[in-house]
Amino acid sequence: INHLSLNYLSLLDAKEGDGAVALRDLLKLYVNPTDVFTLRQIEGIRSAMATPIVRRVASAGPLTFARGLEIRVIMDEEAFEGSGIFILGAVLAQFFARYVSINSFTETVIVSLRRGEIMRWPNLIGRRQIA
Repeated sequence: INHLSLNYLSLLDAKEGDGAVALRDLLKLYVNPTDVFTLRQIEGIRSAMATPIVRRVASAGPLTFARGLEIRVIMDEEAFEGSGIFILGAVLAQFFARYVSINSFTETVIVSLRRGEIMRWPNLIGRRQIA
């Protein structure tokens, strides 16, 4: 039932940290409550913001543009001791791509509090990458 209300509006930071709270709550649905290591990583999510964007789509035929969302997730690397934030970012990129509306895409960006932007995943519509 919690997934029925999932949309990009719930990831927008209306107030500082609101998007992170929504994302952390969603991720905790999939974690064993006794798994302290994974819960600590989830708590390392500091901010989650979704911004509408437009990108050119490579296709046979006329020049095409598509609307999408840049989803920027800011994480504290100290919560990821012994592992990196890249793996969680890769999982989130796939997760967001599956929940985007039809004829739209996601572009997930992972940012570290210490090092800045770590990774920007390619534009995804479901499992399909767009150029």
